[in-house]
Amino acid sequence: MRLHRIKDAQATDRNRLRLLFEDGTTAVVDFEPIIREGGVYEPLGDESYFRRFRVERNGRVLAWPDDIEFCADALWQEASGGDLGTVP
Repeated sequence: MRLHRIKDAQATDRNRLRLLFEDGTTAVVDFEPIIREGGVYEPLGDESYFRRFRVERNGRVLAWPDDIEFCADALWQEASGGDLGTVP
């Protein structure tokens, strides 16, 4: 299985990020559905907090303060038509 890496990430508008992966795949990922689930993801609903994301671990993780993280593989899956809300 190929390990995916995030090369670049940019906020596009509220709760959405444009991601560029190392393999050339680009996608806008909408985090709104997972934010609506609440719980640990609830802080992402605050726009100023949401924009504090960073790419870490050599592109393998998209992270926010307070240990909110998404694996690059899960985000790539979402970019390929998966459902971010169903990824562990």
